[in-house]
Parts: sequence; C-alpha cells; structure tokens
Amino acid sequence: MKRLLLLMFTLVLLGAGATMFARALGSARPLDPDSFAAMLTRDSQLINETWCWRKICPQHMGASQLWQIMDQQPILDMQEQSSTLRSGAAAYQAMLENGWRLYFNISDNNLVRLLDISDSSKRRSLSAGELIAVYGTPLWMLTSQQSTHYVTYLCFRGWVCGITISQQQPILRAWSLIQSVTFSPTMATIGLESGWRWRGFRTYP
Repeated sequence: MKRLLLLMFTLVLLGAGATMFARALGSARPLDPDSFAAMLTRDSQLINETWCWRKICPQHMGASQLWQIMDQQPILDMQEQSSTLRSGAAAYQAMLENGWRLYFNISDNNLVRLLDISDSSKRRSLSAGELIAVYGTPLWMLTSQQSTHYVTYLCFRGWVCGITISQQQPILRAWSLIQSVTFSPTMATIGLESGWRWRGFRTYP
C-alpha cells in the first residue's frame, strides 16, 4: 500500500514538473513579435473569467458587437461557411492581411458561439509549451478519433483550447505543435464532462 501511494505521489510530482518545464520552455526565449504565441499574449484578454480575443468573447457577445469589432480588423476576405453546430447557425471564415485565419459561428439567436484562430500562411508555429506559457496550467485534455485522423484538445481555465490534429494517436509533449486555438465555452464544457483531468505530459487515460 505504501509503495502504491509513493508511486502515485511520484507520478503527480512528475506531471506537475513537466507542466512547469513546459511553461519555462515556452517563456524562456524572447518572443518574435510576429509569432503565434506573441499574438495570443498581445491580443487575448481575460474578461469576466473568460478568455477573449481582441475583445471578441464567444457566448457573451451578440452578432452586432462582433461585426463592429470585425470592421476594425484588416480583413482581406470573408466567406460564409456551412455550419456544423446546429440548424440555424451561421459560420464565417475571415482572412486577415497578416496571415491569420478566423473561423467563427453565430447561433440562430445571434450569439457568437465559437472563435477559432489559425495561421493560414504556415509561417508561424505554436507549441503546447508556448500555449501553456500564455494561458497557464491546462484543466483537461481530450483526444477524439475521427475516420482518418485524431483531434486532441488541450483546454484551459477561461474556456480556451489548443487543437492539434495527427494521423496517429498522439502523445502530447511540450514541443507538440498546436494547429489552432479555439475560444469556446461550449466546447470547453463538453470537454469537462468527457475529457481527462490534466496530470501533466503523460499517456492518457
């Protein structure tokens, strides 16, 4: 029994140490002002305990407020997409002149439900360690197997998640690449119900 408790305690310490190492790894080197991590650090705001991007706060903002903010963005192109959330929801993809791709959903009651950010230029990379340096210790993670790939969500307090897509079942590490960052209380709530509580960089479950 004592050996089992000692082993469990050791695993907890290793997980906490790995998270601290990831935060140190993400913040050790000076950030390129044009990098993904620098943009998130600069443009993310914690408003009413919810992470927002350039004051766009999904689930707490109506469509009219969203369009006012988007009018101030350097948009090159915007297209309406087919929504995967539910009937009546509208989805849009916007391309900004500095290479950022925005995808967002507006529900049938004109509430912003989701905002996803990625780099369409593929010039900037974002690691899990850098994401942790920006948003702190993760709350949970979840890997979902699709027909041709795996999608892993790494989510934080304040309803923001990093998403990585891989062809094989991933083992998340501090240097693992994050493809996009999603601001979505709805997604984060689903993950709290079915995901794994974060215990550091290790094999889950």
